Amino acid sequence: MLKNFLTFILQWVAITFISWVLLVVFRPESDTTLTILFLLATFSPPILIYWYRRNQKKEKEEQERIASLNIPPAEKFNDLITKISQSQDPVIAYDHEYDELSKQKGDVSFTEAQQTKLQIAIVSRYCELKQVPSTLWQDTIRKGSAFVFKSDEAPIYQTTCDNYETTKRERHYEAGNRGMSLRLMKGVSVRVGNTAGKSVAEDVPVKYSSSQIVLTTKSLYYFESESPKRILFKNIIGADIINNGCSIKIVQEAVRSKPVCFNFDSATPPALIRQIITTDW
Repeated sequence: MLKNFLTFILQWVAITFISWVLLVVFRPESDTTLTILFLLATFSPPILIYWYRRNQKKEKEEQERIASLNIPPAEKFNDLITKISQSQDPVIAYDHEYDELSKQKGDVSFTEAQQTKLQIAIVSRYCELKQVPSTLWQDTIRKGSAFVFKSDEAPIYQTTCDNYETTKRERHYEAGNRGMSLRLMKGVSVRVGNTAGKSVAEDVPVKYSSSQIVLTTKSLYYFESESPKRILFKNIIGADIINNGCSIKIVQEAVRSKPVCFNFDSATPPALIRQIITTDW
């Protein structure tokens, strides 16, 4: 404990000293600026040191957690993905291969990245087979979802977008005039008639924060300002991949419906969403 405290003090002194030297070398012209920078150089190092140590501790804990997991070798995991991608029932294939791995290595765990790859492999294979997901897979999606689905559709994929964009119709009034201008003499004219405004509609871009997205065999669900929204596949006339593959823009046939563009941090979710939408379920 004492050693950590002394290390902290030494780090504080070292950072502060270096900051003071830089202030002397690059002295600002304003005394006010110099005072502010001096105070920051003196009292901000503890915050920086705490932030750095906290991140180091988190990184170490994550490494220890991963090290404690019984993760299958890359070769075994890739073999599992291949067998899922070639099976006639992805979930059954996964359960069978998982049991085989557990017999060899004990209880097997997967990293977050591996779990994502498994989910993608299972969903993509269901799309290729044009097969409604198993009840077990549907129940897994339902448990992690906040939506209520229709009885004639089966949930197949759940993800979260970073943010999404759409438009909303706004109306405002513009002043106008009904009448004419009469010239009485040079430099003098009179306007006769009434002033009248008109209502003008305009589509304004709107950007929303992240939202849970769930796709079923018939619909796409998402939240707009905490209100659930549903887009039927049969109404979609465009599902375009844009922004280097990291976004998908959904365009609907209905006149009053607005395009919705979902943005992600990778190209995988947009491609899988498009595959689900274009599958003939």
